[in-house]
Amino acid sequence: MSRLGAIAALLLFAALPLAGCTTTPDRQTQLDDTLRAYERAVRWGEFPSAAAFARPDARPSDFSRFSHVKVTGYDVAGMRLTKGGNHLTQLVKIHYYNTDYMVEKSVVDRQEWEYDAKDGHWYITSGLPKFK
Repeated sequence: MSRLGAIAALLLFAALPLAGCTTTPDRQTQLDDTLRAYERAVRWGEFPSAAAFARPDARPSDFSRFSHVKVTGYDVAGMRLTKGGNHLTQLVKIHYYNTDYMVEKSVVDRQEWEYDAKDGHWYITSGLPKFK
């Protein structure tokens, strides 16, 4: 295959995951940016920042249960966007350890995200990860 053909095939392959998506390109970009920023907040243990992705009236104020949690991995296992493009379910396997015990564990976090057209934002509605 020629180099130009390989590049064209790569571009076509890269576009396939978006082909079934019913969100507008701007909303899709916003969703991708939101999910990446949330992932960064959780990975770095910035749980107050992660809570900021919830609706203002649903944000927790006590983060003491996260004081000994150190995240070591965040792997997206799958996601499903509804046909209307306003709801996303994402499964994430989060690896972590408690600094008191130093034993790595993992939890599957089922994240529910909703798009608020009025606000123009994606909000997590399932809450922060439930570390054991």
